[in-house]
Amino acid sequence: MKKKIFVVLLMLVASVMLSGCYFFKGIRSSEVGLQLRDGSSLNAVLYEGRYTHMGLFSKMETVDVSAQTSDWSDPDLVTNSEQPIGLAVSLTYRRMQDVDSIKSAWGTYRREMLNDEALEYQVLSRVPGVAKTVTARYDLAEMLGTAEVTEVAMGREVVTQDLFELLEPELAEVYITLLDVRITNIAVDENYMALLKEKSSAGLQKDVATVMTSTLEEQLKQTRAQTDIDLEEARRQNLVNEELARVYEVSPEFLKIKMMELRVEAFKNAGGVYFIPSDSELSVITNATGELIVPVVE
Repeated sequence: MKKKIFVVLLMLVASVMLSGCYFFKGIRSSEVGLQLRDGSSLNAVLYEGRYTHMGLFSKMETVDVSAQTSDWSDPDLVTNSEQPIGLAVSLTYRRMQDVDSIKSAWGTYRREMLNDEALEYQVLSRVPGVAKTVTARYDLAEMLGTAEVTEVAMGREVVTQDLFELLEPELAEVYITLLDVRITNIAVDENYMALLKEKSSAGLQKDVATVMTSTLEEQLKQTRAQTDIDLEEARRQNLVNEELARVYEVSPEFLKIKMMELRVEAFKNAGGVYFIPSDSELSVITNATGELIVPVVE
């Protein structure tokens, strides 16, 4: 009797398992649940929570809708001036998770919904064409942001934006949301890199020469200014001398006094003691330092 009961229970469990019923099956926030009937037809899209279903031949599939990242690179691209260039890109994306997109994707891209490798293939297979289109828009200097252009924005940010804007709608066609594009490397041809280094060195030398020229020009200005000052001082001294000469011509007594001052100064500079006759116009005695002047006593 017990054996029969056990067999019946076993058959019931097996029938439930084969029927596809599920009990309190959990769906995480990074997942979307697909409730299937007859094993393949999509009946409902379920989001985070726990679900139980007792329908015959029902099935629950979970789809990962979290962000995923893939890397892509191509060493053989060219710019609009036929310069060889390599490009490496990192892409972040995820499966669309709204109900309408999931239902459409389940009918057309079912494998990509359930398999991450198939999803990655859909993403990376669309990058080469977009990358060729974008790199053909710019020359290398514009991509690197070294072009001498001020009116138009250039550099990695612009190239990245172009890649994103072209790739986003293509991935949307296969129900993939593009979240981010990041350029990880722009590989420059060695010969062109050597030319860039030469240009950079020449630019540095030019800057140094410009600074030196500016310094020399400033020194020249200062020298000219000092020369102008010296000339002005000499001109004014000449004017003073001319006025003194006129005084000497007009007043012989003033000239005589000036000559006496010069003689006294000469005595002071020569050193020693000098005796001068009392009837001399220069009736003074001075010591060697010029600090003592004594009238002559007969």
